[in-house]
Amino acid sequence: MTTRLIRAMAWLLAVRAVEAGEIPWDEAVDIDDLMVDLRVCTVNPHEEYGFLSPGLLDLMGRAHSLYMRTARMELQVAARCNG
Repeated sequence: MTTRLIRAMAWLLAVRAVEAGEIPWDEAVDIDDLMVDLRVCTVNPHEEYGFLSPGLLDLMGRAHSLYMRTARMELQVAARCNG
């Protein structure tokens, strides 16, 4: 859960840096890191965590959803930069 949240925050900070003119888009996207993160962060084994509280499971699900949205955006930018 924390890995997903940290990765989403990192992407949002990179977007902010691009919008502020501090870095170009091609520096904001690291396709190698993104591919590693996708392998780690897209796994969603909720059935293995049935012993956790419903509140924590909800937070984990929301962290996964947030990560997936930011990953899709980053993949779209990567496709344009490397296209």
